[in-house]
Amino acid sequence: MQHLEKIENELKKIRRWHLVPGKNNILKSLGHIINKHEEIQSVIDGFFTPGDDNCSSDKQSSGVLIITSERGLFIRSDNPSEYLSVDVEDMKGIYFTRGFAGLKLNIEADGEKYCFVTHASEAEIKNIIGAEVVPGDLSDKPQPPSPGQQEAAKPAPPVIPVPPEPVPATAESEKIEAATDAAEEEEESIEEVMEAINKLIGMKKVKDEINSYINFIKIRKERENRGLPVTPLSLHAVFYGPPGTGKTTIARLVGRVYKALGLLTKGHLVETDRAGLVAGYVGQTAVKTDELVTSAIDGVLFIDEAYSLIPEHGGNDFGREAVDTILKRMEDLRNRFAVIVGGYPDEMERFINANPGLKSRFSRYFYFDHYNPEELMSIFNLFVNDVKFVLEEEAVEKAQGLFDYFYARRDRSFGNGRFARNVFEKIVQNQADRLSSLSVLNDELLCGIKSEDIPEVSDFSDEQFA
Repeated sequence: MQHLEKIENELKKIRRWHLVPGKNNILKSLGHIINKHEEIQSVIDGFFTPGDDNCSSDKQSSGVLIITSERGLFIRSDNPSEYLSVDVEDMKGIYFTRGFAGLKLNIEADGEKYCFVTHASEAEIKNIIGAEVVPGDLSDKPQPPSPGQQEAAKPAPPVIPVPPEPVPATAESEKIEAATDAAEEEEESIEEVMEAINKLIGMKKVKDEINSYINFIKIRKERENRGLPVTPLSLHAVFYGPPGTGKTTIARLVGRVYKALGLLTKGHLVETDRAGLVAGYVGQTAVKTDELVTSAIDGVLFIDEAYSLIPEHGGNDFGREAVDTILKRMEDLRNRFAVIVGGYPDEMERFINANPGLKSRFSRYFYFDHYNPEELMSIFNLFVNDVKFVLEEEAVEKAQGLFDYFYARRDRSFGNGRFARNVFEKIVQNQADRLSSLSVLNDELLCGIKSEDIPEVSDFSDEQFA
C-alpha cells in the first residue's frame, strides 16, 4: 500500500498525469509494474493505434508513456496490465514525427507495429525525454528519421490489440498555437498581434491587461525619447487561473507582443514544468535549468504549475535549486528573456511569497477566469466546424444545457476548454455507434448530429469533467 501511495504522490506532481483518461485504472496496475527503487519522472498522455504505423487504424485506445529513472512504459488505459517497456538507454533513440493528428511515435515490438500519438508540445517532448521532432506532412504519412536518429528498440511484451475509441480532438489552444507558429517567423506589427489576441474566445480581463501593458510601453518610449525619467521595465508575469483557460496560448502571444514592441528579438516560447527543470541528483538541476533558460534567450520561458518547484511543506527539494538558477539568470540576462509562471491562484500566491527574489521580479499579474457556458459553447463549435458537423436544433439545445449544468457545478479543477473537447469526443463516438448499423452512408448522415448523439450528464466521470 505504501508503495502505491508513493507512486500516486509522484504522479500527482506531474501536470500531464491529470490529462490522462482512465488514470485510476492505470494507477491500480502501477503498483505491480513499477519497482520500489524506480522513480517516476515524467508523463506523456496520448493514444495508441495497433498494427498501423500510419496511425490510420480505427482501433484506437487512450494511454500514457510514463518515464521512470530506468525505462519508458507505454500503457493503455483499458488494459494497463499489458504494457510495453523500453530501457532508458533505448529511449534516447526515440524521435517523434509532427503530423496533423499530433506528435507521432512509431513503435515496433515482436514484429508488430504500433503508433503512439500525443498532443503534448514539442518543447515538452524534448524536455521530458530529449526526443527530437521531425517534420511530417498534413496527410500524416510517416517521415524517415533524419541522419543519426533511430527507432526505439523492440522490447517485450508487445502491446495487444485494442477496442475502438475516438481520436482526441485538438484543444482550442493547440489549434491557435499551430496556426501562429508560421506567423512567429515573420515580422508582425503590434496591431496584427492584438488582432490575433482579440479573436480569442473570452479572456476579457487578460485582453484588457495586455492592452494596458502596450499603452504603458508606448508612453514609456515617448518619455525615453524626450529624455525624461522612466519607470523600470519588467517582462516577467504571473498567470493565475484554472486549467484549460488558455494560459499557454496567451504566453505564446505575449512573446509576439514583446517582439512587435521591440522588447525581445525573437519572442519564441519555451514551455516547461517541474519535470523539465528538476533532475534527480545534486548539481544536475542547475545544469538542466540553465540549458533551458539559454534556449529561451530573446524569447519567453513559460513554467506551468511553477508552484511545484517549491513544495508547500518545505524540506530539501531540488526545485528550489531550479528557482535559484532562474533568478540568477533573470538578473544576468536582464531584459533578454521573459519568465511567465502559471498555475492555480492560491498555490501561485504561496509560490511567489515563498522567495523574496520572486516577489521583486514579478510585477504583472494576469487572471484567467473560467469560461462561461456561452464561451464553452463557442469553443465546442470550433471542433464542430472543423469537421463540418451540423447539429440539429434539439442537439444544439442539449449541448448548451450540458455546459450550463457543469459550469454551475464547477470547482477549481473544472477543465474549461478541455471539458468542451471531452464533450465533442463523446459526440463523435456516439454518432459513430449510431451510424455503424447503417449499410449505406452519405455526407449528410456523416455530418449530421442528432440529439441522441449528445452525451448525458451521467456519461461524464470526474476525470472527464476536469
